[in-house]
Amino acid sequence: MNSFFHHISVSAKEISQDTCVIGKYVISSLLNRNIYQYVDILTEGSGILLAQKVFKKFYQYPTRIFTCFKRFGTARFKNNGKQIEFIGDSDTIVEYVYSIAISLNVNNYGLLIDHLNISSEDTFSMIRSIRFASEVYFTSKISFYSIFEQRKSIIIPPIEGIINDLNKIILSPNPSFGLSILYETGFLSILLPEVTLLKEFEEKEGSNHKDNFSHTLEVVDNVSEESNSLWLRWVALLHDIGKSITKKYIHGTGWTFYAHEGLGARIIPYLFHRLKFPLYNTLTYVQKIVKFSSRPIALVSYEATDSAIRRLLFYVGADIEDLLIFCKADITTKNIERKLRYMNHFLLVERKLLKLDEKDSYRNWPTPISGNEIMQIFQLQPSHQIGIIKKAIKEAILDGKLANDFTYVYYSN
Repeated sequence: MNSFFHHISVSAKEISQDTCVIGKYVISSLLNRNIYQYVDILTEGSGILLAQKVFKKFYQYPTRIFTCFKRFGTARFKNNGKQIEFIGDSDTIVEYVYSIAISLNVNNYGLLIDHLNISSEDTFSMIRSIRFASEVYFTSKISFYSIFEQRKSIIIPPIEGIINDLNKIILSPNPSFGLSILYETGFLSILLPEVTLLKEFEEKEGSNHKDNFSHTLEVVDNVSEESNSLWLRWVALLHDIGKSITKKYIHGTGWTFYAHEGLGARIIPYLFHRLKFPLYNTLTYVQKIVKFSSRPIALVSYEATDSAIRRLLFYVGADIEDLLIFCKADITTKNIERKLRYMNHFLLVERKLLKLDEKDSYRNWPTPISGNEIMQIFQLQPSHQIGIIKKAIKEAILDGKLANDFTYVYYSN
């Protein structure tokens, strides 16, 4: 592409138009990824005129397709399997406000341009630029700090317009980078006040607690190293939101956050409605992982009973692997000895889970006997007694008193 870019540079100089390469081609080049197949050329002037001049340098005869969009001031054609699009300086080109570009001007050819050129009133561009910085992990924070100083004037647009960029920050290779910028610029306190409240730090009687906000960002990064799941990363971001409410100092004990998992799970539906997130299966999944986020850690002992492990398998079901990924990511202690001890005990619980699951198949577990079968066995009419018996059978199976098998349950009545 170097030869091709050189011809663009020469053509741009002939018509006195500043020109640069923008978009995903630049990103993929910086990250040494597979070079993107679409190349966007931004020019201060007529994109169509520049495209025509470059096209004529390569193709004297109309053997290639040249497409022109006069309404938008753009034109495109293909070269060596890549689609080249020339974009003119137009008010309609809002989405091409990128922070990184490569200059094709003769006086600074090949120079990497890293400027945001956005105002505090352009919320869409600010959040998109933060998302962009998070995706490529490459930017100067000076421009973001200038936004931070003006954050009092920030007005968040309808959530539908920015949630896609927020999700892309969560899905980036280093989510904490973008989330930290969102926090510094004041956006996070508007979008996710439940998360920023974790930044509150208190000390009493010489006792303090860890920075739960920094811990949360570290957990999100840890999960991102193991999983590309958007919603598991959201679990990591939201798993401690109940701590700011349940936080309590007890003399002689220190800081406690009793039952923060359950409270956090109950807060999540309100958060999902506010962010216009999908409900039903997605909401159930996030709530479930948050609710049981500390359960495997509580089982980290050689005395963990099969009954307790069966119940965890039963309630978490098919999402047990995701829960285990999260729980490993949640171990962020900097004490190497303690971390190794937690990991070793956790691996023991993981083996027990897998062993019991293989033996009894509690994942996606259906009750081995139906309500109709209970009515036939006990000669009952439909009533609340059916539910009581069914629950008793389920509890007996989870306690290991009955095998998870219809024949065994039937002949044990």
